[in-house]
Amino acid sequence: IAKTEDYTVTEADHDTLFTNRGAAAEVIFTLPTTAKVGLSYTFYTVADQNLKVTAGTADTMVTANDAAADSVSWETSSEKIGGGFSVYGDGTSWLTVSHLAQDGHTVTIAT
Repeated sequence: IAKTEDYTVTEADHDTLFTNRGAAAEVIFTLPTTAKVGLSYTFYTVADQNLKVTAGTADTMVTANDAAADSVSWETSSEKIGGGFSVYGDGTSWLTVSHLAQDGHTVTIAT
């Protein structure tokens, strides 16, 4: 599902692949406040715009050497298209997997 504006992800969106296809500016996806077991979502950058995935509750994302992150994003110029994230609820945190389009892509992590 393509989103061109900020979007709050719901439990009903479980197993959805979101993109920023057609976006003219940054798109921020906000996850549900509770990382319930079994919830999963994937986010993929198609438009050359920033794509950010933010935890609905601060400090609940686990990613790249950070067990209490607030968000992950693709923001580096010339390194956005083709990047993505999958997130999985484990009952406590959002376990985040980065999908690199090529070696050297930079994931921005906010804590």
